[in-house]
Amino acid sequence: MTVAKAGWTPIKIYFFQRKGSWILKVNWSGPGLTGTAPIAPEYLAY
Repeated sequence: MTVAKAGWTPIKIYFFQRKGSWILKVNWSGPGLTGTAPIAPEYLAY
């Protein structure tokens, strides 16, 4: 996904749970990052 300007951008997350265990990892990439990195909590909202 390419973001046109700074600000809040909606994303969709499709989640699958199997046999009572679950985990969700969300990474991002961009200028100043090597590869991908986890998204810090201060950049997320619901």
